[in-house]
Amino acid sequence: MADVSGVPTQTWFPVVTLIIGLVLKGFFDFLTDSRTVKREREARSEQRRDTIHLQRVDFQRTTLLELQESAHRLARLTVKSHLHYEAEYSKTGEWQRQQLPEGLDEDLREAHSRVSLLRVRIRDEEARKLAEAFISSCVSVNFASSKEAAYSAFMTQMPFSHEKFQERIGIVLRNLEEDEDLVLQEK
Repeated sequence: MADVSGVPTQTWFPVVTLIIGLVLKGFFDFLTDSRTVKREREARSEQRRDTIHLQRVDFQRTTLLELQESAHRLARLTVKSHLHYEAEYSKTGEWQRQQLPEGLDEDLREAHSRVSLLRVRIRDEEARKLAEAFISSCVSVNFASSKEAAYSAFMTQMPFSHEKFQERIGIVLRNLEEDEDLVLQEK
């Protein structure tokens, strides 16, 4: 075997192969670590996305349930106000010239505001439109210019819009549950 600068091959060859092996090992460790870091980063990013997605689902569910209850309260208060106007009409023969009883007017205003506030928070466009139609039907009952218009809004518009709105909330809630189940199954 050939000597390199007077050093026998049996001396320098193992040293050179050791150094080359260490360099290659370091390079391959670097590649492995880079892939591991990248996978961990992607896993953390996916976990953050899933967490944010589940938080959004939870927010929507909470908002929809609260909206459903608030809409029901608005419907009840609209019925109370309509019955009050009917009773006053029976006494006076004039439609809606009277004030609502103490507290009912404020409760009705607050219920309208609450439904409007919650309506804008929901993501489902169809549910927002149906909520708006329901609110409008309640307004039609309360601000009708005649007994006939109020009765028509009370007996047809409001129940129909309320039912359609509540059905849509149910559909959206079920979709949220399915969406949540999919995220949880992926984990």
